[in-house]
Amino acid sequence: MAIAFQLLSIIIVFFIVLAAAYYFTRFVANKTVHSGNGANLKVLEGISLNKDTSIFIVKVCDKYLAISCTQNAVNTLAELNE
Repeated sequence: MAIAFQLLSIIIVFFIVLAAAYYFTRFVANKTVHSGNGANLKVLEGISLNKDTSIFIVKVCDKYLAISCTQNAVNTLAELNE
């Protein structure tokens, strides 16, 4: 009986840790996606090309820009039309 209780306890703790990890990663992902938003700057969309390079579409005032971000630089790729 004690072994069954220990096994049940381990399974319950496992699912609690799994749920906590899931909600923590969603929270962190939500904060990083929306961290660049302000009154005049808004990140509309982004995609990671590899671990060091990403492309974003941002709205700066009334302009839409496609930018690339690497570890060493941020470059404007193009100015987009609405």
